[in-house]
Amino acid sequence: MLTLRQRPLNGDARIYTVDLDTIAQGWQRSTRAVGGYYSAGFNVNGISSVLMRDYFYNWIGRVVREETAGVTTWEGIVYKLSLIQDGVEHIISMEPDKFHNAVDVYYTDSAVVDANVGAMAYLVAQDRFQDTGQDFTPWAGTDPAPYRIQINNTNDTVTTAYIGHITSAPANDTVAVYTNRGLTSQGWTGVDPAGLTAANYQIIEVDAENQRISAGLAEDANSQAEYGESQYFVTQSGADSTAAEALRDRHLAEFAYPRARMVNQGDAENTLVVTCAGLWFTSFWRYWTHSETGTASELITSLTGDTEFLTAGRIDTNTLDVTCAAYDIPQRIGDLLERVVSQGDASGNLYNCGVYENRVLHYEQAPTTAAYYLDNGVLKNLGGQPVIPQMIKPGFLVATDLGSVLNPLANTQSQATYVEQVEYFRDSGELLLSLIDDSGSIITLQQQIAGNR
Repeated sequence: MLTLRQRPLNGDARIYTVDLDTIAQGWQRSTRAVGGYYSAGFNVNGISSVLMRDYFYNWIGRVVREETAGVTTWEGIVYKLSLIQDGVEHIISMEPDKFHNAVDVYYTDSAVVDANVGAMAYLVAQDRFQDTGQDFTPWAGTDPAPYRIQINNTNDTVTTAYIGHITSAPANDTVAVYTNRGLTSQGWTGVDPAGLTAANYQIIEVDAENQRISAGLAEDANSQAEYGESQYFVTQSGADSTAAEALRDRHLAEFAYPRARMVNQGDAENTLVVTCAGLWFTSFWRYWTHSETGTASELITSLTGDTEFLTAGRIDTNTLDVTCAAYDIPQRIGDLLERVVSQGDASGNLYNCGVYENRVLHYEQAPTTAAYYLDNGVLKNLGGQPVIPQMIKPGFLVATDLGSVLNPLANTQSQATYVEQVEYFRDSGELLLSLIDDSGSIITLQQQIAGNR
């Protein structure tokens, strides 16, 4: 049974004005070993244009739940809607690049503090540089050198050096140059300036080079109260604070709410295409901006705790030391979760990690023995009972060798294959298993199993 419910922050009440179980055509959904309830979709046809538009504008972000025999077997949110009417397609999406109500810009301000003024000359033999119109006093270096000079030559080459002490008092127009910031080795880096002519130069503050500066997080509290917080961090180089803040504010104004956008025009019949995503995807709505080292299980717990909608459930102990580095470049929490999971443990064991019923995230060692086998295209448990397709979760081993008909359990351990993804198609009762073979490739196993809605 399929039901439409309130958005996650607005409770769990069912929306009874919509009989989703009846109008959802072609319901299909997938569940992954890493991710849990992952993606789903269906179409809505055969209703009035007015009602279709109403669904298009009001369903975004609402919870869709599949229940079998009173048990939740898939749950997610309406993540994207595509409305095709009169040959024109509009979409509304909660993908982070199209919807974000908390925005920051990380920018690298120009580290150039001054440039050439007068006549320039390389004093190659003395490892010095002169600009007759310049006073180098503000940039004269001590260990470690605060500034370096970058000189563009007339032949399109570049010569650089760290700025040392003044050598031409009281004019102060000549400085000694060094190859290292500690100012212990005089000379040039880059192209040897012998025989070259300086065209221009820039004086660069070393500590300011490539330093990422935050413009500060700007948020839309009303949008967050309705949909939850969706962060989006933009990077911009060569900007100042004014430009970075303007970019941040433009992003927030345009993307703080899921908006309809026209994307295509054609001759397709009127339809509403609904794409759902499991709550796992909301872990990509927030960033980590710090680095942390700990055991894999500790980091899984910590990362989950920094999401808005997820809570940690069963977290198997994994003592593998892992570092999540997000200090210099902020990282989405979902990306960090996937990286931790992909490392397995010190013994080489695989781990499953996913979000399931009640928005609970489980992190568990993958099984090492088969739990199911195939019998003439029917998936059965080790007790010989056919499975209910809606109930199957991925991350298990299945015996795919049917050579022993009389004793089908004989090969369950030696011929087992890992199931990475399970897809269920309601209209046909079809179950599609994505398997990882010995080479690591993904293969699919399609089977017809009679299932109940």
